[in-house]
Amino acid sequence: SIPVAGYQDWYTIEGLDHLDICPSCVKQMRKSKFRDRLILSPVNKSRTEPVRCAMSEPWTRLAWMQTLKKKLERLDLLSEVTRPSLGTKSCTGRIISDQSWYRIIDSDTGSYLPQFNVCSACIRNIKLLWPVHRGTFERSSTPQERVCDFVSDSPRFIRYIDALDLSANRAEQED
Repeated sequence: SIPVAGYQDWYTIEGLDHLDICPSCVKQMRKSKFRDRLILSPVNKSRTEPVRCAMSEPWTRLAWMQTLKKKLERLDLLSEVTRPSLGTKSCTGRIISDQSWYRIIDSDTGSYLPQFNVCSACIRNIKLLWPVHRGTFERSSTPQERVCDFVSDSPRFIRYIDALDLSANRAEQED
């Protein structure tokens, strides 16, 4: 979404007032059991500064959807995904970064999947959204210059998310 300024009909979620939510998204969110937690944003927020809808962020949307899908009683997952702890680095996306990357080991070969690197910020979100995947990714021991393959504007992002969700569903059904 494109940040816009000048509107006074934006909402937030009680207790999660760092989230700005546009009226269009609120309309959909009102269909959930959390509808009573949706409140108009405080008037003291500047209406001259451009604001982007929090639900336009893929990880925020995924946290919301997982909360509904898992029939969670609280919005803790949404809070954890949207409020990273101090010192947590953001995903660098398509910008090359020198760090220890998380990788998946191919069970057939015992080697890392080639050309697949995930940053610590994205791993954090994956582990929050799908706890069953806590052991799926292994941190490489040597820092390397790479880009994160979980960048949300990549056409592969949705396929990766779908694969993680599908495998998490299967694992949960087997338990």
